[in-house]
Amino acid sequence: MKKFFKVTLALVVLVSSVSMFSSCSDSDPVPSDVITDEDGIRLSLHWSITGGTESQALSAADLDIEIYETDPENKVDYTISTSSFDAINMYTDDYDDGTYLVKVYLWETDVDVNYVLTANGISVSAPVTFTSNFDSEDDGRKVETFTIKKAGSKYTITQ
Repeated sequence: MKKFFKVTLALVVLVSSVSMFSSCSDSDPVPSDVITDEDGIRLSLHWSITGGTESQALSAADLDIEIYETDPENKVDYTISTSSFDAINMYTDDYDDGTYLVKVYLWETDVDVNYVLTANGISVSAPVTFTSNFDSEDDGRKVETFTIKKAGSKYTITQ
């Protein structure tokens, strides 16, 4: 009788382990990074054009950062800069805990543009980057880059 219980217990453990591992491996994990900074995070947007200088990139294209609350989707902050690269500080005390969507907006360009959006701590260095490009005919296009879940001074960034 003891042997029967040992075999039964071993089978239950084996079946439970197999089902647990197979259910965990069905989906790929979503990449995310966490920045913990008491001051907040800074979103910085830089762009370039092939074979051009920074000055040429700034005069050839106008890109902006937009931040939206996700429930409901409501624009809460944005940049408007025509003579410099863009940045927004999300100070810990200025934003409620919740989920935010960050978009890059191409106002206008006549050339192809490569851009990098970086989220980093204001006081702590832990950069997370999103890299992409706009074609010359993409005027007015918005691209969703990051989702930021803010909980106190902890910012979980998902691309």
